[in-house]
Amino acid sequence: MSNAIAQSTGITTKFTPLREFGVDEAEYPVDQDNWRITHMFKLYPWENLFKEIKSLKTWGLRDRILDGSVKIIEPAWKALLSNKGIWPIMWREFPHSRYLLPSYFETDMSPEATALQTKIHVRKPIIGREGASVSIVDPDPRVGALVDRPSPYGEEGYIVQEFLSPEKFGQYYPVIGSWYIDDACGMAIRADRELITGNRSIFVPHYIGSLHW
Repeated sequence: MSNAIAQSTGITTKFTPLREFGVDEAEYPVDQDNWRITHMFKLYPWENLFKEIKSLKTWGLRDRILDGSVKIIEPAWKALLSNKGIWPIMWREFPHSRYLLPSYFETDMSPEATALQTKIHVRKPIIGREGASVSIVDPDPRVGALVDRPSPYGEEGYIVQEFLSPEKFGQYYPVIGSWYIDDACGMAIRADRELITGNRSIFVPHYIGSLHW
């Protein structure tokens, strides 16, 4: 979708598989034809880049990002918003905010965190996407997970969050997401037949009539 959007604005694009990504003698990232990359939209997760930051290719990319030679459409600060660890911190800083759900790190042994886990709650991996490794848990051991989406995510740990069921419309549970470019500039609706929104949910993006730069 991102490729089609870029092409619709007159931008020439090229798909470069990760295995063909390289660096030249000056450690500038290059594509499979040895052309320097100045702008990119990536599907490779930021957290994977952070883990591999000591590799030659990634060091070169990091330096070029810092000096402005390479611009990535999805900025690195997005990794903060996609990290579920931000929720316990926000709840700690803004307790009882009507915009937040009570959230704690799973290792938190405070009375409040312990009390939350005595009720039906949601367990989410700190790093994850598209509902993977998220479960709705009933503390009754005879019940266990009410809804579960197993996946490889979770090695960084989990958070627990108060369960609040979304409204059901027809056969679907819709959730609204927003895009920010300095300010709110668009929204999208995802809807799933299950309470946990997964990667097979239906998706409706915000309509973009025209762009003015």
